[in-house]
Amino acid sequence: MSDYMRVIWRRRGTLTAVALIVTLGGIALTGLAPEVFESEAVIHLGADSGGMYAQAPSPSRGIYAQAPSAVVAITALPFLERIAREVGVPERGRSLQRMVQAVPMGDGRLIRLRTRHGDPELSQRLNAAIARAFITRASEPVRRKREVTDAQLREVKAQQREIERFLRVTQRLLADLQTSRSRGVEHAFSRSFALNAMGAMTSEIGELHAVRLRLEQELLALEPPTVIEAADVPGEPVGAHRVRNILLSLLLGGIVGIAAAFIVDYAKSSVPVPLPETSDAVRSRSI
Repeated sequence: MSDYMRVIWRRRGTLTAVALIVTLGGIALTGLAPEVFESEAVIHLGADSGGMYAQAPSPSRGIYAQAPSAVVAITALPFLERIAREVGVPERGRSLQRMVQAVPMGDGRLIRLRTRHGDPELSQRLNAAIARAFITRASEPVRRKREVTDAQLREVKAQQREIERFLRVTQRLLADLQTSRSRGVEHAFSRSFALNAMGAMTSEIGELHAVRLRLEQELLALEPPTVIEAADVPGEPVGAHRVRNILLSLLLGGIVGIAAAFIVDYAKSSVPVPLPETSDAVRSRSI
């Protein structure tokens, strides 16, 4: 360590100059870095949102490997560029993707959506537009299921009304037969037929009622995705972290300065020292 300290002291000028240049460069970059505002929303994925819970394939390593496919759908570049054009965000390509982050939470049913931009209003508008467009896309399976269930429910209600109408007709017929004075074979057959028909229709109405309740419960249970925490206009910037960057610049300047001191010391100590020239007389005497 004493040798190292002697080298550092001997090359303190080089160390100080390099450290000062690196530190001042870091401070200048920190001062030029624009402020960044972050908007955040939380999306709850419905249980009936199609394949939005499926695990995305991971053919290559990346930040989306084994993440819910909702993350991949939100951060897909064509999807983001379409939203950016609608909102008026000028960024495109990879710079636009770096502005948007979707993070699964819990068991994967919650997605935390973060958008960053130098304009706080644009950050909030971009976040809200992405969440709205994604929910519209993810709600499509729920809408189709709801349409199918509604159609089935209407059919069951129509069948139930028709059978109830026949049941009322049969009840009136049975009442007429009971008040009738005729007591022949035809009367007995008609009365037996009406009673059997009423029993069958009553049973059918009970089954249809059970189906109707099941379909109504399915409609109530259909869970579309929703935004449970909407993005607000951020009031304070989240970057650049000026104090942290200045401290890192100081640390980096010291490390680079020390490295430069050792490099300069090694380079100067490795320069060969030229030997003094001797005359021919001296060389002849030595021989």
